[in-house]
Amino acid sequence: MWIAEQCWQRWCEGLIGTANRSVIDPELLYGIAEWGLAPLLQASDATLCQNEPANILQ
Repeated sequence: MWIAEQCWQRWCEGLIGTANRSVIDPELLYGIAEWGLAPLLQASDATLCQNEPANILQ
């Protein structure tokens, strides 16, 4: 599952003030994604892939 880039950018900007991946700690970005997607991950028994790109579900 891909998260639309526009949605991902708005989400990051709203939570941490920027969507610029080069200035965001990768572990922080992963943690935010995992937290935000937790209901979907749990309901679908999916896992969040920590490889690039950071917005992929397995």
